[in-house]
Amino acid sequence: MENFKLTLFLCFFVLTSWGPGSVSPAAEELESIYAYAGGWGAFGEGDGQFKQLRRAEVGPDGTVYVADTFNYRVQYFTPEGSFLGKWGSFGEGEGEFGGVYGLAVAPDGDVYVPDSGNDRIQRFSANGIFKGAWGSAGISAGQFYDPISLDVAPDGDIYVVEFGNNRVQRFTADGSFLGIWGAEGTGPGQFQNPIDVAVAPDGTVYVADMENLRIQYFTPDGGYLGEWGREWKPGAPPAGGEFKWLYGVHVAPNGNVFASDAGLGRVHIFSPQGSYLGFFSLPKEEYESFFSPHDVSVAPDGTVYVADSGNHRVQYFRPVAAEDK
Repeated sequence: MENFKLTLFLCFFVLTSWGPGSVSPAAEELESIYAYAGGWGAFGEGDGQFKQLRRAEVGPDGTVYVADTFNYRVQYFTPEGSFLGKWGSFGEGEGEFGGVYGLAVAPDGDVYVPDSGNDRIQRFSANGIFKGAWGSAGISAGQFYDPISLDVAPDGDIYVVEFGNNRVQRFTADGSFLGIWGAEGTGPGQFQNPIDVAVAPDGTVYVADMENLRIQYFTPDGGYLGEWGREWKPGAPPAGGEFKWLYGVHVAPNGNVFASDAGLGRVHIFSPQGSYLGFFSLPKEEYESFFSPHDVSVAPDGTVYVADSGNHRVQYFRPVAAEDK
């Protein structure tokens, strides 16, 4: 694809009138803005094609892994999108999936996939060799009801969010149970269909609380630290920190929090405590504009990858120094 260099929208806001328990953001300066650098993908079943991809995550070596949701597989690529390999199909056996909505790559390169349709977590090598699985359907510790996403902490622990059980579970790398928190509700530490989880370099755990339209953050053991976010009301331009469809959350190496908003078609950027820094998107008339972005991932070099689900493609953006915009 032609390598457009488009300057993206970057907006700053000073926000007031936030609800109880939220952090009141104040405008800050971003060190970088983001320019479109490329993308790949189209609708289909072939190599490098997707059916509503829901996650694109970057491994420690820069390899990009994609949860190809309705092809029931994982594909992986070079940082610029050259196809490297794939694994998976629909089913209940080892390396088969009943649902592929998320994935995460550990510091050692292993790939963890929350197999939501089979209520289990599967673990693979970097090139898709099956290494183990754990979990079953249920509500007890170590059981799952629609585990939709997960992330791997710097120490190798696994955090899983359950869309159906409205909670977070924590495990060791081999699946030994470590802890649990959450219940259905709107209060601190409660969730309504949590859809994504991200762990910061310092161990802070961020949860995209979809139906509550907020991001909550916790200590590694589940201690509530704070939250931000509220619903965007049509009729006025979105203010900073307002969401329409909050689908993804990711923590960059510098600690900033990126959130994908599938309804507004943009990626929001926050400080670690929720101060609003800005957003990026693309003009609707451009071919590269977003259509239901479900996930965002930031590579070690700062490149941002977006799972542009409705367009069945991955798009990526490179940081540009703010003074050069």
